[in-house]
Amino acid sequence: MRLATIAGTALLMTTALATPAHAGGHYRCAIGSVTPAGDEYNLDAQICDGSGAFLVDVTITRGPAAGDYRCRMVMHFPLTDSIIGDGCRPI
Repeated sequence: MRLATIAGTALLMTTALATPAHAGGHYRCAIGSVTPAGDEYNLDAQICDGSGAFLVDVTITRGPAAGDYRCRMVMHFPLTDSIIGDGCRPI
């Protein structure tokens, strides 16, 4: 009985470690820019739709910064439909 418990626990731990982390939200923005900040980027984007604050995926659809990013933190400004992201990396 104890061996079955240990085997079951080991299986759950292996599955939990192998499961990829999921972002806490997503924004899709029409335009934006990125500024280097060490080995990460700060992101500024406009005409955005979405939600999330921590571990957020951001898609910029046009311009030189077009692409997908994952940011540690994002602040959304609904009056201007813009966001700023901190600790962003391309994904």
